Amino acid sequence: MSGSEVLPVAGMPVERASMLGNFARRQHNRLHFLDMLLGTIGLGKTAKVVFGKKAMGMAEVPLRLEHPDLNFPIDCTDKDVGTFNEVLFQRVWEYSGGNGRELNGLAVVDAGASEGTSTTYLASRYPDSTIFAIEPNGRNYDYLEKNSRPYGSRVHTVKAALAAEAGSIGLVNEEALTFGAHNCYLYSNDFFRVGHPNVFAPAITPSGIIDLVGRGNRVGIFKADIEGAEIGFFRSQAAKPLLDLVDVLMIETHDQWHPGCSLAVERAASASGLKSYSQEGHTTIYTRLAD
Repeated sequence: MSGSEVLPVAGMPVERASMLGNFARRQHNRLHFLDMLLGTIGLGKTAKVVFGKKAMGMAEVPLRLEHPDLNFPIDCTDKDVGTFNEVLFQRVWEYSGGNGRELNGLAVVDAGASEGTSTTYLASRYPDSTIFAIEPNGRNYDYLEKNSRPYGSRVHTVKAALAAEAGSIGLVNEEALTFGAHNCYLYSNDFFRVGHPNVFAPAITPSGIIDLVGRGNRVGIFKADIEGAEIGFFRSQAAKPLLDLVDVLMIETHDQWHPGCSLAVERAASASGLKSYSQEGHTTIYTRLAD
């Protein structure tokens, strides 16, 4: 059927129907985003975002957000409210099993720390733990550093991307090119399939993470939201010595970008004695702790 033919039911040219469908999807996404803003940051801050966008033409509207489960407010923009919602309202990184005292005081690795909401949440929840926050994107990392500062030496930030081997990792931000998002990086060296990356970050390997937390130290929590990089990281045998040290693995998988992510993570977790504890959407928690 060509673009000028008429749909038999709607009686409308296919090209125009497609344009209307795209418009409807954009409107739906805008309404969904507005509803999420209202439910997360309230009417006043939502009005600030709308005014900044519509009246001032701002690409990002600066925000300072507070929550009872954070020891200090975080600085971010409207682009980060979705992450704030996931961490503190949807509780995607909350492990409620076992005994909390078993984890408090052990090292916590936050891989894919973004602007720092998950990092500061984990630092607040586990006050005796040292948090190692890893984030490759420059914009996100600047916010991560700023938001981690009030926690002092308890939070160590590292600008790097997780990878099985050392080197330089290309970050391909397909989501940003389409939607203007800044916290949806797909890591890949597959230049021909996804296009040439415009941002590179140094790799941090499983062995590098072990060195970071200190040889011989256990990792109470290993949280990973690394936008597709998990398939290569967890498929590698190099991940096993690290996972053998982990008590709780919390991970969001991205099979929509790299089919096989979930299977790679599941096999690696199982090989290190980590058992699936819970699953919510794309986020799975594995643990070796007894309930």
